[in-house]
This record gives sequence, structure tokens and C-alpha cells, in this order.
Amino acid sequence: MVDQFNLDNHKTKAFAATIAGLGFEAGRVLLVESGENRNLELSSRNMTTVNATSSMSLNIYDLLYHERVVLSRAAVAELQDLLNR
Repeated sequence: MVDQFNLDNHKTKAFAATIAGLGFEAGRVLLVESGENRNLELSSRNMTTVNATSSMSLNIYDLLYHERVVLSRAAVAELQDLLNR
């Protein structure tokens, strides 16, 4: 879990460095954000091992397919609200 996906720009190279800094350079990674994050969407779409989705679009296939799942705090709160209904 991360506090938030706060990216300064939409450059894939900078995003790849951030992912490598977190230790996720190997394997399939799913990033789950609450709502729309345009910089996250644009910077991650050129990486074949990284997918980004919103908490409302999260599905079981994505969870089983990816080796690692990274959620923002807001996404965790949204998922908790959905599951408690």
C-alpha cells in the first residue's frame, strides 16, 4: 500500500524508475487507484508488466493474474466501503 500515486508528469521513464525504486521491476504489477489519475494511466500504459486500474474497476481476474498488487490508501478505503455494504 502506498499513500498515493502522486506523479509529476506522465513520462514512462520516470514512472519506471519509481517502480524500480519500490522493488517492483520484476513480475506483473497491478496498481489500484481511487478515481482517475491521468498521469498514472498515461505513464503505466507503455509498460508491459504494469497495469493500472481504479478501485471500482478492480476484478478477480486482475487480482489473480498479477503477482503484486499496490493500492493507494484512498483505494483501500473505497474497497472497504464497497465490501461493508
